[in-house]
Amino acid sequence: MTPDFSVVILHYNAPVFLEGALDSVARAVQERNAEIIVADNASTDFDADFFRQRFPQVKFIVYPENYGFARGNNLAVEAARGRRIFLLNPDVLVPEVLFDRMNACMDGINKPGLCSVRLIDGHGRFLPESKRRVPTLTGIAGKMLSRKAGDFWSGGYYDRRLGNTADGAAEVFVGALLGFEREAYLRLGGLDEDYFMYGEDIDLSVRFLRAGLTNYYLGSVAAVHFKGESTPRDPVYRRHFARAAEIYMQKHHPMAYRLTSALVRPLLNRWANRKSPSGAIAQTATLPPAYVGNRPGVHSRLERYFGTGVPVFLLEKLPERPHLLILDPGTYGFETLIGLLEQQAGSAHRFRWLTLDEKKYYGSDSATAKGEVVRLEE
Repeated sequence: MTPDFSVVILHYNAPVFLEGALDSVARAVQERNAEIIVADNASTDFDADFFRQRFPQVKFIVYPENYGFARGNNLAVEAARGRRIFLLNPDVLVPEVLFDRMNACMDGINKPGLCSVRLIDGHGRFLPESKRRVPTLTGIAGKMLSRKAGDFWSGGYYDRRLGNTADGAAEVFVGALLGFEREAYLRLGGLDEDYFMYGEDIDLSVRFLRAGLTNYYLGSVAAVHFKGESTPRDPVYRRHFARAAEIYMQKHHPMAYRLTSALVRPLLNRWANRKSPSGAIAQTATLPPAYVGNRPGVHSRLERYFGTGVPVFLLEKLPERPHLLILDPGTYGFETLIGLLEQQAGSAHRFRWLTLDEKKYYGSDSATAKGEVVRLEE
């Protein structure tokens, strides 16, 4: 039977986060006519046999080399059989209602383009790249000058016209979570493979708009994007980002770029070489651990690992002083725990998620930091 939709995840060197992503996706497609495809971009840390055993319902494709974000996704979409595609990063956790809500939304649009949702980081904070404007030269320059998403300079880059939790037409989305019709994606050429990393999602969003399609933002649905798991925020990342900005300007604003390139190139180079903000992982070892769940076996495993008593908290009553809160999707599911993350976004707690096999926990505290993975020893 041809699936109604396909979920495509391009993976690179983030296997524990991929476990979490697949756990959440598997719950969200349960009893639905869907296929899940994971394409691995020649990771050095990927055990295909482990994943095939853990997730037998998933189709795994292992590439012989790192094709980059655009080509890696394009090949996977070509292999997909669903008429509708959902692209996900491997460091994204989705609520159980995600695909039902996104499919219903796209079914209600006359000419659906891209669809995305409200993204939050590993501490529950809203990620402003969830919805952006079509970039202009001044908007791109503002992004380069801005240190924070809320700065005046970035005002032309992020889209603040639509509320963060509102639903409505928008312009540009981030490639971490995208829904679209497979036919439209292939007809418009898919992700532009001139970009190796970054910028492809902006370029695709703009081409969908220019084709007369409607890009739609579902701010009423939240998903977690840890960020930085496949590509840490280092100088290589910044150079890729700066190069992507230059490719975009040359492609979409050729005349203006020729007139301003003498100013734009030094600005891009300066931004690429600017010191990144500190993304050090919080010292969670200094925080007392606590288990947010109700499964005795999991609780016992945590106590053996930490070598001390681990208090159990339910959602209704979390501790007042800061703890390392280990969240159990096996107890509450992902939608409920994503809601908890947002409710606690301003707290001093740190949050980690249990994997499906209950032998690891993972998570991050900042959009600029590479996350933490802890293997629970027997």
